[in-house]
Order: sequence, then structure tokens, then C-alpha cells
Amino acid sequence: MKIGVPRTKHETIARLDDQLREILRGSPSNVEKMATKTGVKDKYAQYHFDKLASACAEFKLAQGHGTKPRGPEPLQTWLAEVRAAMPPVLYNPLLYVDGLDLNSDTPVEILHVILLGFVKYFWRDAVSRQSAKTKQVLKTRLSSTDVHGLGLSRVRAHTLVQYAGSLNGGDFRIVLQLAPIVLQGLIPESHYHGWLTLTRLASLLFQPAILDTTEYMQHLEIALSDFISAVALWNTRWFNKPKFHIILHILLHIQRYGPAILAATESFESYNLVIRLRSVHSPRHAPSVDIADDFSHLHAVRHLVSGGRVDSPEGPRFAGTGVLSLKADMRFCQFMGMSALSAKSVHGHFTRLPADAVTDWTDTLSASSNIPPPLAGCRVIRCKSLILSNGDRAYCTGFILYDIGDDVLRLGEVFEILALAETGAICGILIGEAFVGEAPVPPYNYPSVKPLRRPSLWQERRETSFKEDEILHTASPDDLIMNLAQLRNASYVQQFQPPSDQSLGTRAEVIERAVLNRQYLDAAAANTRERVIVIPSSSAVATTDPPPDTAPVPLSRRRKRAATVNSTNTQAPEAQNTVGRHLDEPSLPKRSRTQKSTRPTQPLKLNGNALMDAAAAVN
Repeated sequence: MKIGVPRTKHETIARLDDQLREILRGSPSNVEKMATKTGVKDKYAQYHFDKLASACAEFKLAQGHGTKPRGPEPLQTWLAEVRAAMPPVLYNPLLYVDGLDLNSDTPVEILHVILLGFVKYFWRDAVSRQSAKTKQVLKTRLSSTDVHGLGLSRVRAHTLVQYAGSLNGGDFRIVLQLAPIVLQGLIPESHYHGWLTLTRLASLLFQPAILDTTEYMQHLEIALSDFISAVALWNTRWFNKPKFHIILHILLHIQRYGPAILAATESFESYNLVIRLRSVHSPRHAPSVDIADDFSHLHAVRHLVSGGRVDSPEGPRFAGTGVLSLKADMRFCQFMGMSALSAKSVHGHFTRLPADAVTDWTDTLSASSNIPPPLAGCRVIRCKSLILSNGDRAYCTGFILYDIGDDVLRLGEVFEILALAETGAICGILIGEAFVGEAPVPPYNYPSVKPLRRPSLWQERRETSFKEDEILHTASPDDLIMNLAQLRNASYVQQFQPPSDQSLGTRAEVIERAVLNRQYLDAAAANTRERVIVIPSSSAVATTDPPPDTAPVPLSRRRKRAATVNSTNTQAPEAQNTVGRHLDEPSLPKRSRTQKSTRPTQPLKLNGNALMDAAAAVN
């Protein structure tokens, strides 16, 4: 895949003129081919094109019945008369707006391309491969994952797995940040590598600010190249979806407009309810006009109440004191969406521990660390969490990023949060620096985290009647890794991102392996239909790794197969594929004892056309 030659709006209008002339010549059936060849199609103009095509068909039918004169000239004259009765401009009005070019001024929208695109495709594929048993394992992993660092209270594991086909953008945002942790061992290796490259790409795209454009674009270009290569090794059929081509334009759009998140429509999805209500409470003769008028009126009210002015021939005019006083009415501000104007900062707000929160300074961990008290003989409140200046919530025993004034970002574990009992002011946070490993931890490719010191802490846990499965790590329970897939504060977390491992190989190697994989998948799909097993000879894959297990297995067959563990594999049964095969073992249908192969086993051969197609896909 590659980006085509950039278009301009003048070229787009010229291509639409060609299509219109073709219709007026009496050949409306050629318009679809012209649109496919040039890539220019206007939905707005299509309405008028269809009317002209219908008029052309009616005239030709009348010619066949002998009621109209034959020949192309009478038809063209008739179509010209129909065109004259139409509006002078048949194309999208936005094509004629000065300073706006729809070809280059429409940046990639990452909500629908990343979250509702790649993440949705991959998550549905991952869940569909799970049996009932492994679905329960996936739910347990999701519910056992600590998500405090993501700003979440808990994960709705059952919803994310059971209703994988009915999730929204917020759900897919959670999936994107947790998938590398919970999917390891449950999907084939090539699929898992695709998830890793996707999270690396998404963490760069969801950054609200770019500090160093040159360095950022270099990292983004490498991440995008790794993602495309990983998808090619997964299954080249993914490239039939247009969003895998759209994402290639993200580099140019970020250079022109800045961070991709600025053009995301995710923050405006909440207006869907307002728009729908405006449509319901309207005469419904022209809903679009009614919605636009209502929003224009609301915008004018917000402008005046906020202290804005209106220019007039007599000079600028402002709202009076009575109108400006409406800002003090909380109900009015909430109704008008102006609550943020009077919202107070929650920086420094804390949540105290449920029991024995107030204590003497001498009984704190800070005192044990030889830290002097802020006031002699003071009593302090031990806090459970604290809201930081950026709105994040820091939890006791959680991890935060901090610096001590030297512009060096450090990772630390929060041991204690203390506030003065008399005033309620925060007096300090006890942080223990943690060591971030340089070598990434396989298979996650995330850095390891080792606290340099860990005091013994005791925490109370309240027991409830509702029980959920939980994963208990009995071997090395203190082994930690930094989740680099998180989107919040991604610009800071990415400073700990290890360099690209280049494990996918060179471009030529990726192309060759992608071709082998595609041919193998096509053969496996054909064998599934014919119920024939074809095992590739060792000579076919002597120079490359075996194709990943990406061939889909029928659901009924998946459920009937018993999960087994290869005795030579050191992974736990949980880390096996859903049908009891090793992750790199090809997915082939079984045959009954009475069934025989209808053709001899042949090695897979590289096809020249397929090689060229894969080269174009990876390009």
C-alpha cells in the first residue's frame, strides 16, 4: 500500500465535470467506471446524476417504442433540457468554499480509524477464536488486571468478552490498553505481534501535544511501518479494508495540523443525544435546518451570557447585568453546557483511609524514614488517594511519574499520602523510586519495573458476597512491567518505550513470509471446504518461519475439540491455543479415519503475482 498522488479541489471538480458530460452524452452507465478509475465520487451530486440517468432511461425506452425520435442528438437535447431545469451547481457546496480543500483539509479521524476500526476488527477476531473455557480465562484476566493507572475503577470483563460485537469507542479504548496483557497465549503469535504494534502506534497518535516534531515523526513512521508489516504477516486480506490505507495519510496530516487527537470526534460523541432530541422536538419538515437553528440560538445565548459582544452600526453591544448574572445559576449553566466556567479545581482533594486515618506523625512511614514533621506534635490524616494537578488520581501503593526539579522523569511507588488533621492541607507524599529496566520483557516488549525499596504495608480488604475468579501469581508475584499501551499521559510514558525490536525482518523478508502465509491460508481454506489435509513439505518453508496460525476454524469444530498440551512445550495449558495446538502450529481441519485425501501432498510454491501483490501491500 502507498499514498496516491495528492488531489486538489479543482481536479476533483474537473473529474465530476467529466462524469456529468458522460451522462449528458447519453452514457450514464459509464459514470460508475469513471468514478472507480479516478477515485472521485460525490454523494451530493449522485442525487442529480440519478435523476439524469432516469431521464435518459425513459427517453431510450420511448425511442424503443417509437414515440421519440431515434439517434443520439435528440437524446442529448432532451438531457440538456432536464439539466437546465436543475440548480446551477450540482456538486457538493463545500467544493466552492474559499480556503477549504476537501482533499487535503480532512485529516484522519482516529476514533473511527483506530478504536472503531483496527481495535474493533482485532478484538472481534480474538474473541471469536476463544472456546467457552478460554473465554472464562480471558474474563478472569481482565477482571484481575489493576487498572487504577488507567483512571478506571474496574473493568466490565463480561461485557467486553460476551458482547464483543456491540461495544462502543470507550469500550475499545479500554480493550486497546489491556489487550497486550490479557491476550498473551490465547491467540496466535502473529496476531499478538499485531496487537503490540497497534498499541505502540496508538500511544503515539493519542498524544495531545508534540514536544519535538522531528523525533516524534521518526518514531511514528517506524511504528506505522511495523504495524503494516505485522498485519501483512497476520493476513494480507486485512488490507481489503480501506482504513488500513487511510492510516497511511496520518503522517502528512500530523505535519500539517498537529496531534491527531485534535481532529478526533470522540469528545463530540456526547452531542448525539442533544442532536437527537432537537430532531425529535421539531416539526420534522426540515430536521437539519431545525437542528442548525437551535444550535445557533444556543451558541448566541452562551456568547452573551459569557460576556461576549455583538457588533452593530451603533457600536458594540453587551448583555446587561441581569443576563450576566445567569452565570451564577448552576442549573442554567448545566443546561447550557457551561458548567466548566464555574467549576472549581479539585487539585489536592484526597480520600482518607476507611479506618484509623488520623494518627500521630511518629506512627507514619515518613517518620520511620527520618523525615521531620511539618509541625511539632502534629497529627496527620493517612490518605488512600490524592488528585494531582493534571487531574489524575494517585493511589497509595500505586506508581506515578515525577521529577525533583531536574527535568528527569522518574518512576516511583507511592508509599504514603499524608494531610494535616487540623487544616486538611496535604503535607507530603512518601515516594520510593523504582528501577525501570532497559531490556524489554518478552513477550510483552515492555520494560520491567523493580521497586528499589518496598516497606511492609498492611491493607484492609472488605469482603463481599459476590465472588469473581482471580489470578494468583505464585511464582515471582513481585515481577512488574510498565504498561506502555496506556493512552493517558502517553507523551510521558513513551519516554520509557524501548526501540523497535526489528523482529519482523527486512522488507523483502516480510514480503516473502506474507506471500507464504497467504498461500497457506488459501490452501487451508480450500482444504476446509473439501475436507482434505495438505501438509506443506519442509522444503517450502526452509528459509522462513512456519506460517502463523491464522486460518479460521469453524465454531462447531472448535467447541468439539479437546484442549491438549504438547509435552515438549513449557507453557502452561492456559498459554496454548484454543483448540489445543501450539501457537505456531498450522490450523488444519481434521478428517475422519474413513476419509482419504483426494490429491497428493505438494509443497507450497511462491507465486510471482502474489509476491508482487504483497510487495505493493508492504510498500
